[in-house]
Amino acid sequence: MRYAIPSPYDEETLSLMGALSGVTEEELRSEYNKASQELRLLGKPVELYNIRKIPQYGMVRLGHRIIFFPYSHLKDRPKNRPTFVIDANSELGKRFLRDFDDLIKSDETLHPLNF
Repeated sequence: MRYAIPSPYDEETLSLMGALSGVTEEELRSEYNKASQELRLLGKPVELYNIRKIPQYGMVRLGHRIIFFPYSHLKDRPKNRPTFVIDANSELGKRFLRDFDDLIKSDETLHPLNF
């Protein structure tokens, strides 16, 4: 499994996330640590990429399907948001997968953590 999330180690990324969400940098670091611990508990190989960009959407690949949802940075963000299922073999699905691969290979990505 591969996850790409904003880096808690990059001050510019944290500052922007805090400004967008109204959440303190300390809270953001705490949430990052919680997410890291949850990923470790999965018991499967996980690569966690710390990126120097702010996500605009979330994406999960499940076999030949991609679950896609817009991301909100608001502190009390709405829990109900539109979610889309996309065929990973479609042109749009292939585009999402290429974009993800490009993201984790870019200069904006810090070295991955492997669990």
